[in-house]
Amino acid sequence: MLNENLNLTNLRNGFNVTKELPIINYKDEIINNLLENNVVIIYGETGSGKTTQIPKYLFELELGGDKLIGVTQPRRIAAINIAKRVAVETSCAIGKEIGYEVRFNKKSCGSTKVKYLTDGILLNNCINDRRLSEYGIIMVDEAHERALYSDVLLGLLKEIISHNNGLKLIITSATMDVIKFSKYFFDAPIIYIEGRLFDVEVIYKPLVFIDYVESAAYTVIEIHSNPEKGDILVFLACQEEIENCIEKIGRMNKLKILPLYSAMEYHEQQKVFEPAENDERKVILATTIAETSLTIDGIRFIVDCGYSRQSNFNPTTGIDNWGGCSNIKSSS
Repeated sequence: MLNENLNLTNLRNGFNVTKELPIINYKDEIINNLLENNVVIIYGETGSGKTTQIPKYLFELELGGDKLIGVTQPRRIAAINIAKRVAVETSCAIGKEIGYEVRFNKKSCGSTKVKYLTDGILLNNCINDRRLSEYGIIMVDEAHERALYSDVLLGLLKEIISHNNGLKLIITSATMDVIKFSKYFFDAPIIYIEGRLFDVEVIYKPLVFIDYVESAAYTVIEIHSNPEKGDILVFLACQEEIENCIEKIGRMNKLKILPLYSAMEYHEQQKVFEPAENDERKVILATTIAETSLTIDGIRFIVDCGYSRQSNFNPTTGIDNWGGCSNIKSSS
């Protein structure tokens, strides 16, 4: 495993932009709405700072009281790295006041006030304690990422809140249909927060080869041949395509190829956050695991093939089926 203190030290160097986040101007509005309502819907655009700053506000104002503030993330790598970031910003030791819990990995204790966890972990907590009595506030982040776990969890949270047991719920996303979510959760108030975006030049390249994975590899080689500096992030559908793309790119001078997908060991996933050495350029080949709630410094070029694999529940067989499909606009 990587040295936790070393990771936190590296993280500190990149957190001098908190005061520039758009969410700063909405702090009072968010807190007041939460005090007056059991459910608050927040439409926070990309770069608004909602994922890190809202839990920090709740922690600093002690709004959770003597209970936990739970923050769900759809992916393990996001839950762990965001928890580390918030720990740094609040000057807390990871695993103490700020903690996380994902499958096979837990860092929290009796004094933990904010816990980042996956949807599946919170759902499991709900099965063991139907009223989630150890939680005072729950924030469901990236609510647009609909999956079986998250949908069941939202239904259970609505049932818990309808019994007026004091639990507060915050639902956030950058692309969800806030009107539908608001109506589902008792006409909850909606807060809109603008994001902080950068100028992006979009180039639609025709497929050089029939196989889009091969075309992605060709595009990476083409970019690396250009003297313009900056790392590359490539979105592919699955682990098999990533391994295939690595093979097609081959060995290139001063090009460091890093895969990123959910089945990897955590310490292997962490390598994508480490800066390249000796004037190397990083190229990260990732599934949708890198699509939301992750910030990888140094990325200048993004190659998106427009495909992903999604799990669809088959009610007839009672199992999930994985299949390839084109990405919807909100995921692009």
